Amino acid sequence: MTYAAPEDRPTVKDRPTPLVRGDFAYFEFLTLRYADNDANGHVNIAHYYSFFDTVVEGFLRKNQLRGPTGP
Repeated sequence: MTYAAPEDRPTVKDRPTPLVRGDFAYFEFLTLRYADNDANGHVNIAHYYSFFDTVVEGFLRKNQLRGPTGP
């Protein structure tokens, strides 16, 4: 196994600046349900997709970007 020379390895200075809340224009608050957590209290990874879908749907509705639904 070969390793990059120390001068070629990424450093902390090479990391991008973390994003903060002010960098985003839209927020949606979600309430966790009992079923979203496992026995250790961790959120099940599969539920993150559901959270993402919920936030996208909320954004579309709030900005009236959703097409007509229903009869």
